Amino acid sequence: CPIRVAPVSLDARGSRPFLVTTENCGDCTDLFVKVIGYHERNADLLFKLFRHIVFRNVEDESPFATPKQQAEHEAFIALLARQAGVRTPIIVSVGVAENGDAWLAEERIPGRNLARSMSVPVSDEVLCDVWCQVPLLRAARIAHRDLRLANVLIDEHGKPWIVDFGFGESGASDHRLDADVAELLVSMSLNVGVKRAVATALQIIGPDPLRGAAPLLQPLALASATRKAIRHRPGLLDELRSAVADAAGAELAQREVLLRFRWRTLGWIAATIFATYVLLPQVGHLGHTIAALDEAQWQWLAGTFAMSAATYVAAALVLMGASPRPLAFGRTLNVQLATSFANRLMPYGLGGAAVNERYLERAGLSRATAVAAVAVTVTVGAVLHILELLGVGLWLGQSRVLLASALPSGWGLLIGFVAVMTVLGVAIAVLIRRRDWLADVRKAAASMADIVRHPRRAVLVFGGQLGTNVAYIAALGFAVHAFGGHAPAALVAAVFLGGSALGAASPTPASLGVVEAALVAGLIAGGVASAPAVAGVLAYRLATFWLPAAAGFFSFKSLQRHQML
Repeated sequence: CPIRVAPVSLDARGSRPFLVTTENCGDCTDLFVKVIGYHERNADLLFKLFRHIVFRNVEDESPFATPKQQAEHEAFIALLARQAGVRTPIIVSVGVAENGDAWLAEERIPGRNLARSMSVPVSDEVLCDVWCQVPLLRAARIAHRDLRLANVLIDEHGKPWIVDFGFGESGASDHRLDADVAELLVSMSLNVGVKRAVATALQIIGPDPLRGAAPLLQPLALASATRKAIRHRPGLLDELRSAVADAAGAELAQREVLLRFRWRTLGWIAATIFATYVLLPQVGHLGHTIAALDEAQWQWLAGTFAMSAATYVAAALVLMGASPRPLAFGRTLNVQLATSFANRLMPYGLGGAAVNERYLERAGLSRATAVAAVAVTVTVGAVLHILELLGVGLWLGQSRVLLASALPSGWGLLIGFVAVMTVLGVAIAVLIRRRDWLADVRKAAASMADIVRHPRRAVLVFGGQLGTNVAYIAALGFAVHAFGGHAPAALVAAVFLGGSALGAASPTPASLGVVEAALVAGLIAGGVASAPAVAGVLAYRLATFWLPAAAGFFSFKSLQRHQML
């Protein structure tokens, strides 16, 4: 039973540490006890949620573990590590307090962590002994995931002990094991210098783990405490990467891309959303727009959502027709929904194209064949779009729908914005990103000719592309009608085809801002009142852009779990 309990001021992430003295049959034992409560559990949940949103290839454990499960998990990893020969304290017990807080008790190791200043300089023997624990962890496939010198204790005999497996992972991937090496390299370099850290690591673990860790020598791959420390040592990571490259006999490693998206891209999207959904109703008379929203006919909005869903069915048929190998319809439909998420952070539809190409590879196609199939879908879509635009232009002329002679005040700047972004996007796409676009067009034309020789595939590809545009046109028409707008079918078709063509050329992610402005301007020019035009376009984009993107995120994660991407 405990006879003395004292809180400890330590760098303990996700727990509250205590020193506990217990008495059993007259003998006193000192224990180190970690208490994990629901406050720590909720903080861990938010931390992992943030990582899933921001980082690629996150391998975190589930954030919904109870405090008891977290304590048991840490005890399990520590026991595995000790069984593998790692010098780590003995786990004494795990339990739950009356208030629901869980606790983990382990043998107390008298000493201090290696990150703190020592009474004598740290010898190379101690550093080598620390690195000797790393191969044991790697052989057992155990990732510590917080392998800093703050979690290395030096006992009274000068022996290092690895502690705090609260973030540990069993059956870890090579990437996770390499991250441990990177963390320890940086943490050790902060205390003893780059040369000694790299030299002792090379002596014990060899060049291969160093080469694996090199791309992760960057702030985003490190623990928050280590990131904070290196801010005061500018140039340390560059010096460390160079030293690792020299020691391992390899070229200077490029940093691995860890973020799902760039913060600059996120800022661009946020600014465009603000401009679109705040300023656009202002230009179209905010009061009238709100009145139109209040008088919405929801049955027509239901049609908008139904047509939005139909576009993904049609897109699935297109990909099935473009693939020379049969594809399952349900899985292909799920992939098309995932592309709606992938496209939101990249311009020109590059995210969706990458998802489709990867899916086709997983379905058994070679990379060259998969790329050609995706190119066919893009080329057929572009060709049909041009032909449809010409046909709708003739239809619009024959229907004698007259465009308004002038737009409301304030729209000149908006139209100028659409024009400038379109020209800029075409210039970037053709002159910078795709200088070999003529060769790509020739290859895609040859693939289209091959599709035409197979009637079933041709029907799926061309019919699916036509059906996609028809569904989008119907969705826009239903949305405008839902808010009291009266637009002829020819006008809606022309506005959609023209607006989406301008948006496809725009360099903004997912054509944000350009499509909305072009659609509203086209509808108003065709005689639709500004309030229903603005409300209808915003509702249309909600149904065809934002909600599918949210659903697409879950499709994307599902496909990743099933190793289809």
